[in-house]
Amino acid sequence: MTDSWNQSSGAQDDEFKPLTREQARQWRAEHPQVPLSEVIGGQWLWSLAAVLLAWLAGAPTMWAAEMLYGVASIAVPSTLMAVALARGQRNAIRPATAALTGFFVWEGVKLLGSIGLMAGAIWWFESPSWLALLVGVVVALKAHAVVAWRASVRRRR
Repeated sequence: MTDSWNQSSGAQDDEFKPLTREQARQWRAEHPQVPLSEVIGGQWLWSLAAVLLAWLAGAPTMWAAEMLYGVASIAVPSTLMAVALARGQRNAIRPATAALTGFFVWEGVKLLGSIGLMAGAIWWFESPSWLALLVGVVVALKAHAVVAWRASVRRRR
């Protein structure tokens, strides 16, 4: 039964073949890394520009402040994670499993930090506009994705 599943799903029985040095160099040239600092900086820049644009377009000052808090709820934990991961990259001798574990730990810290900051909005604002906070969160998340995508496209050229 396993053979028919492999044939119908198109799975191949080929063994893993490591890349040669030249193939690895070529793959790296085609898929350049984007520095975390560039992505985080762009996330802050575009998110703050969106908050300023909303305020200049006539959004009430409190709404813009709540939107800014929503942005910070995403961008502050992301910045903390980026700093921690960059510090971890300096130790080049550590095994890949330790790097992967560190990533998942910091991703959890980032997630809990974002949730905690969003829950803490009730202490900063009398009656927060959850829509403004949500708009800030979405802007920060999309800015992060767009900046990373644009940077990777620009580096491939």
